[in-house]
Formats: sequence, structure tokens, C-alpha cells
Amino acid sequence: MVEDRVQKVLIKEVVDNSTLEYCYQKLAEELFELGELVMKQITKPKGANSDERINHLIEEMGDVLLNVQGLAIKLDVENQVDKRIKYKLDQCLNRVKKQKKILSENLSLGIVIEVNDNSFFVNEDEY
Repeated sequence: MVEDRVQKVLIKEVVDNSTLEYCYQKLAEELFELGELVMKQITKPKGANSDERINHLIEEMGDVLLNVQGLAIKLDVENQVDKRIKYKLDQCLNRVKKQKKILSENLSLGIVIEVNDNSFFVNEDEY
């Protein structure tokens, strides 16, 4: 997309005028801020889906993504990062397919399976 290319040029302009140390520090700062918010979502679920908390998450996710992309540009490793993302996505998709296949096979056998947080286990008390 044209917008993506323009955005990349603008990010490159910013990181070309920043030191590598600054890029590392800025990313660490943004990761910490996002990590704090994510932990709050986990440990204090009341209000987790409020507009205020979701908007804050959006801000911090945007900051992290911007700084990750900036660091990748600064280190000239964008292609390697893209390859890694594709590799990990393939792994995740294969895991999901495998889980769906196992679920389907076991359901056809009448075996009860409980799904919990992207993992599953056979409830042996049920059969």
C-alpha cells in the first residue's frame, strides 16, 4: 500500500536522525508502558473493556509498533523480521489446525474436551 511506503519513509527519516541507543531506550520505555497496561488488564479485569482503558492500550500498542519498526529500520533487519513473523504465524496456524483436527476427531468419538486459553485437555471423568 502507498500509505505503508510513505509511513516507512517517515519512520526512516525519524530513526536516521536518532542514535541506535535512543532507539533501544525508546522501545524499552514503550514496551514497559504497554506491559504495565497488559498486566493491569490481567490483574484488574474490572473495567478492562472500558473505552478509557482500550484507548490507552491502543496508544501504547501504536507506540510499541512504531518503535519496533523504527528499530528494525535502524538495524536494517526488516526482511529478517518479516521472515520471522511469517515463520511464527505459520507455526501458530499449524497449531490451530492440529488442535481443530484433534477436537474434531475426539468429538466424533464422543470424548469430551475442555478448551481453556488456547489449550485443551481430555476430561477423562466424562468417558
